[in-house]
Amino acid sequence: MKDRASEIARLLSEDGMFQALGLAALRARARGLSPGEIITIFGLEMTVQEDESGDGIVVQYICSRSRLEGLAEDLSRDRGMDLQAKNDEEIAQMRRKILAELSQLLQRWKGISTQPGPGENLTFEMAVYRKDDSWR
Repeated sequence: MKDRASEIARLLSEDGMFQALGLAALRARARGLSPGEIITIFGLEMTVQEDESGDGIVVQYICSRSRLEGLAEDLSRDRGMDLQAKNDEEIAQMRRKILAELSQLLQRWKGISTQPGPGENLTFEMAVYRKDDSWR
């Protein structure tokens, strides 16, 4: 099951929303955007915020967990690894593994962190700059 989850997570990590987040971080840095400003790329709205520690500026994108799960199911079906063939508990377990693998891939390869919330959503965050950057 882990290999299937890893493959689906890898494919999901290539989705345009994560490319858009990277472009939004570049645009926010280039324009010197401040917290609270909104950037729209590929039709996706992302917000510029302070990071949790208050030391830096990040771009955040909030995506519903159900949207990500739907994308994962579509990818699995396209690859002949249909998640619907399983019982409900196995599907839920597979979804959790896919999202955990996705979170690790995004952090390792793209510098995107994943946090739960708000509510049933996931927040994806990419650093724009640290406030102490003298060359900003």
